[in-house]
Amino acid sequence: MCEQHFAGRDIPVHFKGAGWTGQNENTGYNKAGGSDEINLKLQQQCKDRMDGGWKQYARYTPPEKLLKTARKLSDQEVANKLDASRKISDQVYDNAKINPYNKYKGQ
Repeated sequence: MCEQHFAGRDIPVHFKGAGWTGQNENTGYNKAGGSDEINLKLQQQCKDRMDGGWKQYARYTPPEKLLKTARKLSDQEVANKLDASRKISDQVYDNAKINPYNKYKGQ
């Protein structure tokens, strides 16, 4: 839905056909919000998302209020949580009849 960069080439997308042409049947001119206008907006939105995409990987710093109430888990608490996580994972795999140690080939 937006302009993609693939192997050094720009691949534009242009919507055609009923519902996307946006032409007025009486005059034959493009209506506001027609295909060309929508295509340009989608391309701009895609560029904006690509420019700001790194933000989702930015370092997260929790609020000061949360840091004050947080405490470090003891080694035993960490071990208990990991053990509970393993048990839940094993149960899910057993219910799905999947052996997580087998390597599956994609379909």
